[in-house]
Amino acid sequence: MNTDELIPTLRRRLPAWSPADSGELLYGRLRLSLNLNGLPFPARLGSAERQALHSYVLGREDLLEGLELRCTLGEMPPDEQEFLEERWLAEPGGIGQGDAELLLACDEHGGMLVGAHDHLSFHVIGTCEELLSGLNWLDSRRRMLEQSPGLALGRQGELVVSSPFLCGHGTLLSLVLHLPGLAWWGQIESTLDPLYDEGFSYRTWQEGFGDFILLENLSAQNDPDPRTLLNRALEILNPVFARESNARAELRAHRELELQDRIHRALALCAGSRMMSYSEFVEHASMLRLASQMGHSLPCPISPLLLELAPAHLQQSSGESG
Repeated sequence: MNTDELIPTLRRRLPAWSPADSGELLYGRLRLSLNLNGLPFPARLGSAERQALHSYVLGREDLLEGLELRCTLGEMPPDEQEFLEERWLAEPGGIGQGDAELLLACDEHGGMLVGAHDHLSFHVIGTCEELLSGLNWLDSRRRMLEQSPGLALGRQGELVVSSPFLCGHGTLLSLVLHLPGLAWWGQIESTLDPLYDEGFSYRTWQEGFGDFILLENLSAQNDPDPRTLLNRALEILNPVFARESNARAELRAHRELELQDRIHRALALCAGSRMMSYSEFVEHASMLRLASQMGHSLPCPISPLLLELAPAHLQQSSGESG
């Protein structure tokens, strides 16, 4: 399919797509607003459309993070709404019904993954079998950071799994950190509380968010440009990164057997499960990501989606609150 035909084809395939929304380039990602009213759930596209989406992304140098189709739940049929609420909305820490949205994300192979989010976290709607088969819709946010001029992440890149973005009033820095070592030893609060004095806040979302921490600047009104703010944040975070490295070293030295057990349990459950709560999935994904970074030998290939997962920091349109 010619990529010039992409939007007309999507309009024909998804007739409920709002005609006013032709798509917008937002923070390095093409966002297309859809409406799922009257569409079967989950909405799926054919192979030709998926390939067109993939080609469109690859053909745009400024699309660093892949293609996101942003959808609203709208008035879904009662049985489909009940399915979504029963399986996902009712989860502890799950998405709220008011602001819930569905996402169709195009992975690098042209496949589609259906998910939902509440502006805080990503909720996988799909089987773990699909996830392990290579649905990598996240085009590494860390790579985007590493390619930005003036940034030298080094080993910090293992811990930073998202990028800064702009809000309607100034610069809102939103970084997702993966700190499983500190979480294991119960050192998250003692390590991150001092950041408040530096003008940053953090959220742990212990229910359904696991070892991934969202860091934001407290005020976006008078902050400098994103790159300057990001470099300042990374400088402030250096002690945090050092403590996380030490915590992982302590795990290897004193908890190796327990760590191996949790890693292999996570691997087995993700490979064998067909339906899993979001909070449980994030816990397992954290262990697999940690295992990969610590050089553990795993018995079978792991999808990059699990290793690059950032279950938050899904960017919002300009003018919305962070």
